[in-house]
Amino acid sequence: MFKEHFNALNQNGYIVIPCIGKKPCIPQWTQLQRNDIYLKQQYPNHNVGILLGNELVAIDIDITDDECAKAVGLSVLEKFGKQVPMRIGMAPKHLFLFRTNENLKKQVVTLTSPANQKHIIEFLANGQQLIAFGEHPSTQRAYKWSSKSPINIAANELPLITFSDITDFVENLKNILPYGWIVSHNLNKQIIEDDNNQFEKEVSKVHSTKSSNNSTHISYGQLKSYLNDITNYDDYHNWVKIGMSLHNYDKVNGLELWKEWSSNSDKYN
Repeated sequence: MFKEHFNALNQNGYIVIPCIGKKPCIPQWTQLQRNDIYLKQQYPNHNVGILLGNELVAIDIDITDDECAKAVGLSVLEKFGKQVPMRIGMAPKHLFLFRTNENLKKQVVTLTSPANQKHIIEFLANGQQLIAFGEHPSTQRAYKWSSKSPINIAANELPLITFSDITDFVENLKNILPYGWIVSHNLNKQIIEDDNNQFEKEVSKVHSTKSSNNSTHISYGQLKSYLNDITNYDDYHNWVKIGMSLHNYDKVNGLELWKEWSSNSDKYN
């Protein structure tokens, strides 16, 4: 699969990553600047990942409810046009691919159903990747694209999306969601910001009320609220730092919080 699509994707300006399931199988893949022709010989049948950032952004509709997923997906097409490439891995979840001229960072919007079930919409950007071609690890079926895909549209010809577009789209969600659904967690206030600086700010909240005996006055609910604002759970270094902070907070409940927060990532096992 990787070898089959390598040349076309390379020609269309995408940086590709060989993956096992959804997991990249080469080191330092987030730092790739160009494609390595030898990878298609080394990983000919692997899934094909496309590196985001570098002017590429995806909206991942990670919603398992048919009615809600359809409503959100249609709102994307209505706002940005039907020329936006759409990929389906495990329906009704689906993803849209864009280009951008801004330094966007990953963000997550949480939706709550009438049955109090959580679903998310992810805005994937720097330091992320999407599986473009191959077999979905859960369904064992091939990923499928709409009539537009990275094979027949160049990266620099994708529909453009900006920070303003994203905030407008999120603001309009309340108008298109099915009855009883709510936006329970919105975008971070600063979407265009250095990930490490943002992470340090959020971690500092956990430590800000430490007393001399190494206890904390932050409630369990407050800590969960802080965690909801931290979305770089795919960065291993930062993931470990969060885990250690939570361990320092509470050796039992902290572990459960870490598991719950980590489960937002596609890499979670």
